[in-house]
Amino acid sequence: ADAAGSLLLQFEAATQALRDHLRGAATLIDDVHSCCVALKQADAARELADLRTSFSTFQGRVEGPLEAPKELIALLLEGVPRPSSQCDMVLNSLEAVVCALPEPSDQEKARSELLIAQDRLETYRESKKSEANLRRQSDQAIAVRDAFNEARIATLTSTYRAVEHEFARLYRTVNREDEATFEGRLTPSQGKLGFDVDFYGRGFFPPGAYHSEGHQDGMGLCLYLALMKHTLGPRFTFAVLDDVLMSVDSGHRREVCSLLRTEFPNTQFILTTHDPIWLKHMETAKVLAAGSSLQFRSWAVDRGPAVWDHKTVWEEIDLMLGLGKVHDAASTLRRYLEYRAAELCHGLKAKVPYQGDAQYDLGDLLAAIVGRWIELLKRAEKAASSWGKSDLVEQLHARRMKFNTALALTQAERWQINPNVHFNEWAVFHVNDFKPVAGAFQALLSEYGCATCGSDCYVSPHRGPSDTLRCPCGGVMVNLKEQR
Repeated sequence: ADAAGSLLLQFEAATQALRDHLRGAATLIDDVHSCCVALKQADAARELADLRTSFSTFQGRVEGPLEAPKELIALLLEGVPRPSSQCDMVLNSLEAVVCALPEPSDQEKARSELLIAQDRLETYRESKKSEANLRRQSDQAIAVRDAFNEARIATLTSTYRAVEHEFARLYRTVNREDEATFEGRLTPSQGKLGFDVDFYGRGFFPPGAYHSEGHQDGMGLCLYLALMKHTLGPRFTFAVLDDVLMSVDSGHRREVCSLLRTEFPNTQFILTTHDPIWLKHMETAKVLAAGSSLQFRSWAVDRGPAVWDHKTVWEEIDLMLGLGKVHDAASTLRRYLEYRAAELCHGLKAKVPYQGDAQYDLGDLLAAIVGRWIELLKRAEKAASSWGKSDLVEQLHARRMKFNTALALTQAERWQINPNVHFNEWAVFHVNDFKPVAGAFQALLSEYGCATCGSDCYVSPHRGPSDTLRCPCGGVMVNLKEQR
């Protein structure tokens, strides 16, 4: 095998030398053919063209792919194309013509060199002229580029300053409880945007350095809203927010609802979420009007989404009662009461007995919120009386009496809820038995809200002593501080 390999290497080296020789010969034939054409020797040019054709065919076969050395050997044994006798004759005549040509004189040589120099001088002058024109164009292009970059940086910097101010203000609105001094910085960087935010007065860092995922989600939303407000202004009338608050805690979600309502009253938002609690937040805060949400029960690439018909809880209860499903209506009512009671406890700062496992039943929540609401109405009456507002005192007293009446109806009917939720052989209720229950609680829950916007009332500030009972639209704005 080693001997065969060595022999093969020698054969390949010899084959390469043969190919180089054939290329040189082909070049010589082409040069002689050019002389024939220049000297107008038609017969010699024709014979050399025929020789070149046959030689090119042979050369192509030698330089083409060969599977084995024996193929090249067989090709060489066939013979290399050689000039014909006629070709020898015309070459001899061509040689005589060339030998008869006169040698160039010094004058002709000088003229030839001058012609060449003139051609090169004209080429040089054209190149210099073209160089000056291209340099001028290059200078103009550089000036345009520099002016564009300066204008771009100035525009971006101005945009960033305006957006960062609005971004920080929106973020402080959502997180007013713990980041009232928050600031953000947007700076143009090479090929990207430099974005740093304040961390409780300890310096500016990228959002992912110290802030939680929920805070980062809130920053992203506030930055988007600030950018849209700056770039579109009053034309910012439509936006799609796809599951933007999955990591934001419930307290800040309430503030986001308030932000969307107060800062962007003329913008239609399409919001998607997988979180039913977030959906309830939006409904309670009246970001979503009744019946304005859709729930997808399934989705497929070919068919798209299949939609549940979403109704308010009272419409759902009426629908269930219409179908005779009293136990389903009772279960829906209980779950809704637990949710609304928790929301009201949060908004009104009601005192609920602490449970380590955070499992609060309906009795704990309802009792806390009822007591807190009556306490707030009494405080409001005393405060109004201390300020000499007799008309307001009468209105608040009437509201408290109306609330007590609605509360009394729920106390009378509440016992029917649990027996309908759980299995009881003795508890067989008719639809007409349960309708007053739902109506009583619907009337009671409406007493906690504003007649204008329909939102639940809440106290402010959220931390510290409460001094105001109000609603989002300002329709309810009651002072809780007495005159000293």
